[in-house]
Amino acid sequence: MYTISQIRKKHSMNYCGRQEYKGINHTSDPNTIVLIHRNTSPYNDSYDGEVLYYDGEGLPEKGDQKMSHGNKKLSNFRGECQVYWECPNIKDSFTYLGAFKVADFTEDHSTGRLVYKFELHKLVKSWCTIQ
Repeated sequence: MYTISQIRKKHSMNYCGRQEYKGINHTSDPNTIVLIHRNTSPYNDSYDGEVLYYDGEGLPEKGDQKMSHGNKKLSNFRGECQVYWECPNIKDSFTYLGAFKVADFTEDHSTGRLVYKFELHKLVKSWCTIQ
């Protein structure tokens, strides 16, 4: 399990001295984004063991989500997304789900506002080569 401070340190997440973080987080490595899911978030994120469905950033009370900032970066991203999920019943404690790649994203209007839905597939790292 990890705390936000440990995740920030591990992935060199820099917020210019601010203590806040978002769900979609930039790191010092341009090939890595850190995604964080909180149980209390207003988003409909889900994970089935292989595929992660992750709602874009933009709170419901702000209206339609915008294709800017984290949403824009994630929609064009070809690197690895390191994903952390908040542990049930343990506030501010996160478990590492692994590395994922963005497979697709769609625009969803079913809630009466535009929400970007990202589909990410878990990467399986192979430690041997077959010849």
